[in-house]
Order: sequence, then C-alpha cells, then structure tokens
Amino acid sequence: MKNIIEIIISRDEAVICCKGLQSTTQALAGGLGKQVAAFCAEHGLSATEAVFYLAEELLFFKRFHLPSQTANIREAVELQRDLLLPFADDCLYAFTSERSKDGYEIRLYAAVRRNIEEAVVDVKDAGFRLLGIFPESQRYVGSELKKTDWSLLMGGVSPKLICFAGDKVKDRLLCRSELNPAEAIALCGTEIIFAVNLEEGSEFSQAFPQPPPGRGRFNLLPSSYRRPDFFRMALVGLVILNLVALVGVGAGKIYQISKTGRQLDNEIAEIMPKIKQTEKLRIKEKKLLKNEERLKRLGNNFDLISFLARLTKTLPDTAYLDQLRLDQKTGAINIQGYTEDIAGLTKKMQGLGDAKLKSTRRRKNKTYFHVEISP
Repeated sequence: MKNIIEIIISRDEAVICCKGLQSTTQALAGGLGKQVAAFCAEHGLSATEAVFYLAEELLFFKRFHLPSQTANIREAVELQRDLLLPFADDCLYAFTSERSKDGYEIRLYAAVRRNIEEAVVDVKDAGFRLLGIFPESQRYVGSELKKTDWSLLMGGVSPKLICFAGDKVKDRLLCRSELNPAEAIALCGTEIIFAVNLEEGSEFSQAFPQPPPGRGRFNLLPSSYRRPDFFRMALVGLVILNLVALVGVGAGKIYQISKTGRQLDNEIAEIMPKIKQTEKLRIKEKKLLKNEERLKRLGNNFDLISFLARLTKTLPDTAYLDQLRLDQKTGAINIQGYTEDIAGLTKKMQGLGDAKLKSTRRRKNKTYFHVEISP
C-alpha cells in the first residue's frame, strides 16, 4: 500500500502521521507544506499523497429533513446552508442524503474556509496530491463494523458523541461533561462505544485509526484541488462503447418493429380523429365530476372568498402566487409561488392556519415555494 500522509488539524496547529509515525505538534502559520516534506525526509517516506482530518471542534454539523418532492437536493441543501450557517459565504461543506419514507434525511458538515485553506495550499504547493478533507471521526471508521450500530466518543473542551450505522453518520451529540459508559449508552442508544485518546482508567474501548483516506464520506475538499479520476473516465468510456455495440446489434430488429409500427399507424390514422374527440369529451366530463365532488366535500363552512382576501393582505409585497390548489381529501390549501423572503413569508402565513413549508427551490433568481395550509 502506498504511503499516505495524514494531517490532523485542530485550532492553529497540526499533527502529521504516517504508518504509525507521528510528528510533534506543528504550527499552521509556519508553512505546513515544508513541515510535511521535512517529516517525510526524516523518516525516509516516499509519500506523494496527503489526506486532511479536521478536529470536530472546527466543524459545524446539522441534521435536517427535506420533502420527498425536492427536485434538486444539492440546490435545496445549499439554500438550507445559507440559512443555517453564519459563515455560508466562506465555508467548505459536504453532505450525505438518505431516502426515507417521507423525504430525505440530510447530514451536513461545514467548516470555515479561511481557517484551513492556507494549510491546504501549502501542502499542495509542496508537491503532494490531496485526497480529501474529512471530519476527524472518519479516521476511525473501519469495515469490521459495517453492519453494526456503534458510537465514537471524542474528547476535548466540548466532548462529542458521534453515532454511526456501519460507516454512515446518523447523528452527532454534544456533551457538556465527560461521560461514563452507562450515560453514553443512554444518550446514543448503542452498546458498542469507542473513545479516542483514552485516559488512564477509562472504561471505554480504545478507537484505533483506520487506513486512509477514510471511508470517502463528508469530503470537504473543493473540486478545484482534486485530480481527475482517469480510471473512472476509462470505465465510463467502456460502458459507452458497450452500449453502442448493443444498439448496433439490435438495429435490425428495431427496424422490423418500426416497419410494422408504421403500417399500424396508417390504419389507426383513419379512426384517430374520432377517438381523440371522444377522449377529450371524457376528460372534460371527468373534470366536471371531480370539481362537483370537490365542492360537495368542502361543504358550506369554508369561505374561499374570505380566505383569498386574508391571503392577499398577508402576502408580503415581495411575494406573488403561481398556483393555489384545494386538496379534496384533506381540505388543505396548497399555495405555490415566488418570494424574496421565505422566512418572513412562512411566519406571516401562520396567521391563516397551520402553515407547513413543503418545499423550496431557486427559480429566476427567486425562491419558489410550496406551502400547505390547514384552515
């Protein structure tokens, strides 16, 4: 296996590791690239690749939910990131999404860019290929717990308990004080708990670093620092060639099928105008019946005119509607449109009933929203 340099960054300092060797604490302001090169020369290492691990105290973690109707997950996460982070314009971030029954479970890690970018540039300029920037907890993720729920306790000024399902981060819990095993189990709900840098007499099991570059999750390294994956490109090329060959083999059969289809089209064309006219009448009839049934279900208690008047007064001047729809099953009102202030909009709509923000996305340099109101 190739020698890979591991650089663990905490506040204003770093530790360099490789194959059981470890440097003393290095200052980030002192030119980290030169320090990594000197470490390799001192120990006779021919390493050309490096991976960064960020101490959990430098990272912001957030777990949130997105509706299943979300069209673009990355765009929605970026919107939530801008709302959640006070340093959204100066951050490195990575996230994972997991599909659930009612939407997507998102786990987001972020760090302030300016705190670590100088160190990253120094190491890159020193001739090392950067494999990634991961949370320090990813350094202890191994394959032996792939199908197990477990947790990792990381000490420091503010201890953190990271909950895993195999190699997937499920949650990160902040602890106000040091925990004993019973308290940790009650907090995270898993009986297997490891700890980093155990103190003498600790009751936890020691967590050991796994071979870099981690498990590949939550890579905060910007794409501008990554080298192209030529193996993946070659693999994609081979897949494309196989698809082209498959299309060529099936071209003859497709031609025969299309010829038969054209004959059928000519026969159908003679009766198609009448069929289309009949179908339009059926669709129109169904719509009328549905509208009639919907009005009956709404009953006499719902005053649509009064609701529209209140909605007009409630909407901010920067918002306008694109669509308003009544749900015939639940009686809820679905409102879609554009706004420049999504937070102010949802706050004002609480006066109309039980308002729930179903989804948001960016369109035409504005936020396109979908709100459901239960009168």
